Amino acid sequence: MLKISVGFVFLAATFARGAQPLYGQCGGLGYTGDVTCVSGAVCTKVNEFYSQCLPGAPTSSTPITTSTPTTPTSTTPIPTSTTTTVQVPSQTPIPGADTSTADVVSAFNQYNVTTRFGITFNPTAILGVAFTAGGQTLSFKAGQNVPRNMTAQTPQLSLWGTTDPGPFVIIMADPDVPTPQNPTFGPVRHWLAGNLYPTRTSNVLTPTGTAITPYFQPTPGTGSPAHRYTYLLYKQPANFSQQTIVTSQTSIVNWNVSQFASRAGLGDPIAGTFMMTTM
Repeated sequence: MLKISVGFVFLAATFARGAQPLYGQCGGLGYTGDVTCVSGAVCTKVNEFYSQCLPGAPTSSTPITTSTPTTPTSTTPIPTSTTTTVQVPSQTPIPGADTSTADVVSAFNQYNVTTRFGITFNPTAILGVAFTAGGQTLSFKAGQNVPRNMTAQTPQLSLWGTTDPGPFVIIMADPDVPTPQNPTFGPVRHWLAGNLYPTRTSNVLTPTGTAITPYFQPTPGTGSPAHRYTYLLYKQPANFSQQTIVTSQTSIVNWNVSQFASRAGLGDPIAGTFMMTTM
């Protein structure tokens, strides 16, 4: 049972002046509307231009704890992730991450990720995602559970199985907002950045510019089953830096990932993964 009823929140927002609804905009550079949120939501800074009413504590100041996350109530079993110190030698997968594109595709299909995003997913390379917190680094296979307290900082991306020198575009989105059963506001954009290049001595992807949507921490609603936080990597077209389809001021809610990829000339993702995370 969710502690926050989305329907109730919006009904209350209709009659309570000066309060933005759950997942509504509440701040940002140039914003002149109300900066307070309805009960049960907190105005959270996503980037310089956009703040949003999100359930729970603000992501910008969420402390990293060592507590164990609530066990997801999803009926699909979630494998246990591997916590390890990441060493990323050239052309060798990072410990704890996938080693086969077939395994990644299988997980995407098992959890209906491909269908939910409306994408064609035939990866030719493997994407690794690693979080660091409290002196530990955690990497994961597609579909594994990742504790939220490990996800406060921007993760390190790695790519192997290709000799392409880049650049690449990363997309991270949550299709399950506010819940997987009722994704009224999903997908929500959590990260959009281009100009990612592999380093010369390893396959770590390094950004050379400013992210369009800076990474912000997963924030599933309290009581919600695990959300499928999905990472998709695309080959960057020549004119991507000039695209204005999505800017720093574009709403992050109800983002059509496949439509954006088509309009921006990204084609299909060459690699991807996803993690399951709860509050």
